[in-house]
Amino acid sequence: MKRITTVFFIGISAQIKQEKLYIYYKYIKEYVTNKKEDLQKFMQRFEMNDTLLIRQEYAMMYYGYSFTPNYQGNMYDMLQDFKGLISGNKYEEAYNAGTELLKKDPVSLQY
Repeated sequence: MKRITTVFFIGISAQIKQEKLYIYYKYIKEYVTNKKEDLQKFMQRFEMNDTLLIRQEYAMMYYGYSFTPNYQGNMYDMLQDFKGLISGNKYEEAYNAGTELLKKDPVSLQY
């Protein structure tokens, strides 16, 4: 019975189609350059954990942030320091370092 249930759910999940998301960097760069206020509104909604954001808005923030003047590129060294603090059980310092990382790159998927 357990095997039949598992096969049933795998079959159902295979039938569900997911919406494809296409990323057009040229359009995103143009949008971010010309509509800075809109991107800022998305960022505010993101920071407030707005559950009504859609996938396209998340993509616009994630990819568009690299076209803003606030983007600082690779922060590998800061990330390694952050991970070192966690490994060293220095959680309060790690929290502060993580907060600073998020201020510098709020849409990063690494922290």
